[in-house]
Amino acid sequence: MEQTLFREIYKQVHQRHCLFQKPILAFLCQCSHAHKTCIAEREGIKCQDDKAQQQCIDFLEVMEKKGRFSAKLTQGNKQSYSGHIRLQMGSLRGIRALLDTQAIETMPIQDVYTLIADAKIQFKDLTQLPFERILPFINRYQGRKRRGKK
Repeated sequence: MEQTLFREIYKQVHQRHCLFQKPILAFLCQCSHAHKTCIAEREGIKCQDDKAQQQCIDFLEVMEKKGRFSAKLTQGNKQSYSGHIRLQMGSLRGIRALLDTQAIETMPIQDVYTLIADAKIQFKDLTQLPFERILPFINRYQGRKRRGKK
């Protein structure tokens, strides 16, 4: 399928896109509001709820302000795939560790929406999160290693 046509169809189908699409498709996390779709053999994730999407937008805006340096994100428009995954997954793992001290850091996140909602309840507001305790999780998050040539 031509890339331009694919993008047009993708935008029509995913009017409410999932901000955690990349880590969900990489099996790093799940979300109760995520819905997987396929277009021309390509997978995508859309959010099924406006409230859930807004919560994720708010969360990522706060985390980008606080964790940009740790995730090695630049100020430019073009952001690296690995930097976004590092920010998203490191932040989620940090929050899970705050809420559940028994959680194993490398286990997949079971529900992004519920995790963020629980953090909002416990800390009253996303801006009140103890970022000094979350940033180490962003710093040490490493995605998959590149495969070497055979």
